[in-house]
Amino acid sequence: MQTTPELVAHQKTKKLQILHPDATQEEIIQIFARYGQISNVESKDDRWVVTFQDASSVHMALQENGRLLRDKQFVVESTQEIVHIFVGDIGHDVTDEVLARHFGHMKSFSEARVMWDYATGKSRGYGFVGFRDRTDAEEAIREMNGKKIGQRTVRCNWAAPKQRAPEKMRQSSVEEIAMQSNPYNTTVYVGNISVQMDFDQICNLFDRFGQIVDVRPQFQKGYAFVTLDTHENAAMAIHSLNGQHVHGKPIKCSWGRERVDYYDMYYQQGWYPYQYPPYPMYVAHQEPQ
Repeated sequence: MQTTPELVAHQKTKKLQILHPDATQEEIIQIFARYGQISNVESKDDRWVVTFQDASSVHMALQENGRLLRDKQFVVESTQEIVHIFVGDIGHDVTDEVLARHFGHMKSFSEARVMWDYATGKSRGYGFVGFRDRTDAEEAIREMNGKKIGQRTVRCNWAAPKQRAPEKMRQSSVEEIAMQSNPYNTTVYVGNISVQMDFDQICNLFDRFGQIVDVRPQFQKGYAFVTLDTHENAAMAIHSLNGQHVHGKPIKCSWGRERVDYYDMYYQQGWYPYQYPPYPMYVAHQEPQ
């Protein structure tokens, strides 16, 4: 059998991760056992991890990506570790798709992501490109460093590992999180989300924390805002979901932008209508560091 580039990229792993909001273990086995002998199936966070006895089964099983089960799509991914490079000095005209076109010819190319300033909606001037093979990442740095992408000459280098937040910050209690924002704020900022995320999936993440009032997605830019029914439920969602891996990426949850309506606020405090201010106040979203 001829070995394809895609098969080479996945030969190092025997594991497959599968995301579907309500697939059962029996259904996972029934669908994926046709691609080879399965040695283990386990549930991890929001996904199923299937381990095959033969690594070639992973490549074949990837064709199930996008399959519908009860009108909801499977997301099927290899657990192959992704190596990222940094691409700096990119112009505002460069999108994820433009970045991907310049690096997508590499055999093990995996993803390209431009980093955005959520306050202005403009590029931060840099992005990251992922590869399944470190050799391809090295070649991409040599080939593209100093070359033009769009209107500007870019610089490429290895992506520095992100520093972990202090232990105290990462383990904030629900009560501490609730005190970090106005008690009338019920909106959660969700960042670092995959472009594979869709509206139903983000609702499935949050509906166990209370009633969802509003969802404002910007999936192509990697973030969304989710408004819940109470401040306490929003704090619980931030506490539980921050750092959770969705589509292979740890999402970031913090307090989002919230419209605070003084009419409602003063009414809850028992004030009389003639005391209402004539306009609402907006609490600006502070982008997480």
